[in-house]
Amino acid sequence: IPVVIPLVAGWNALMRLVTFLVITYLCGELRRAREREASRDWADPVTGVGSHRLFHEVASAELARVQRTRRPFSLAYLDIDGLRGVNERLGYRAGDALLALVARTLDRDGRKADTCARIGGDELVLLMPETDPGGARTALQRILSVLSEIFREDGWPVTLSVGVVTFTEPPPGVDEMLRAAESCMYAAKRAGKNRVEFTEWDEAAPAAEVERSEQPDGAARDR
Repeated sequence: IPVVIPLVAGWNALMRLVTFLVITYLCGELRRAREREASRDWADPVTGVGSHRLFHEVASAELARVQRTRRPFSLAYLDIDGLRGVNERLGYRAGDALLALVARTLDRDGRKADTCARIGGDELVLLMPETDPGGARTALQRILSVLSEIFREDGWPVTLSVGVVTFTEPPPGVDEMLRAAESCMYAAKRAGKNRVEFTEWDEAAPAAEVERSEQPDGAARDR
């Protein structure tokens, strides 16, 4: 009996250790699975840039910051003119490759503080904190010059219509911010596409109420 008791105690201690290690491993796997799932939610699967969900999170934080600091920020809303034709002639894989190319260029050539996201179809946004109208114009002209050269060299038969809104005062929310920039982008469409329209929030606010029925046929999403 004196020999058996230490063996039982040792066995129980070993089992407790094994149980602890198994639980620790399973908890780690669950945490990693959750992190992988969250990562998929934050990244757009086609382009690799931010998702619509990520944009809303970042934009909400930016609005909160601007309400405190009253510092300006700008939002660019980009649509690829002619993507539908690429899809019809070359297939959707080519269209997705083109969309990813544009998104990665925006993400790469934007500033580190900027956030690029795909918010649906062929529409991308670039959120630029601490950016006044002059800064927004400089940043977009530089990026669009790079993209124009890529389109020319690679033979992509597309252009970009872009609306850029600078907010010197914070809008009521993220949806209003997006509507203002989208409306500005459609103004570029109506003006003939392949152009950038710049405006400020006070000027853009009434235009944000433009109804879909007023948008030109060519402004419909290509996807």
